[in-house]
Amino acid sequence: MLSFYTKDQELIEEAYSPLLILGMIQVVDAYHMVIACALRGAGLQDFVFRAYTAASYLVFLPSAYFMGIYLGMGSTGLWSGIVAWVLVLASVFVVRFRRKDWVQNPV
Repeated sequence: MLSFYTKDQELIEEAYSPLLILGMIQVVDAYHMVIACALRGAGLQDFVFRAYTAASYLVFLPSAYFMGIYLGMGSTGLWSGIVAWVLVLASVFVVRFRRKDWVQNPV
């Protein structure tokens, strides 16, 4: 698929691992977005905003730096930081959604 966009073999090899990683996380990513939108619709916009902000600064940035730069994994490590971010957000949103304390919120 990458060869449709470029003929540079080095670029194709560099992009292969991150693309594979992102392909495997798509279902969880879509799930986290659906739950986040449900929480926003239930009036918990502030919670969703704070969760995204906290996960970005406490999970994504440190893990992307650690894997991509410190461990020398390059772009695969940087994109793995996004995977960690999505997994944390999905977990946080599912826990909050299942508490059902948002059901009583006036919208």
